[in-house]
Amino acid sequence: MSVKVEKLNPVVKVVYYDTITLGGTGDEKTAVRFTVKGQEIVDVNNHPKSLVDLTRTDAPAAAPLLDAVTGAAVK
Repeated sequence: MSVKVEKLNPVVKVVYYDTITLGGTGDEKTAVRFTVKGQEIVDVNNHPKSLVDLTRTDAPAAAPLLDAVTGAAVK
C-alpha cells in the first residue's frame, strides 16, 4: 500500500511518501504521523500508535476532543 501526505498551501509539496506491507486481515501498522504547528508541518514520523488499543474500554483516557473552529475542548 502506498501512503502519501501532501501540504497544499501555498504550493503542493510532498512531505511523506512510503510503501508499507500489511500481513493480512486485522494487521495494523502506523503508516505516518505528523505534527502541524501554525501553517507548518514540524514533525513527520511513523512511531507506532495502535488504533485498536485506543478504542478499548480499558485504555487510558484520550486527549479531549477539540472544536475545529475555536480549538476549545468539547465537553
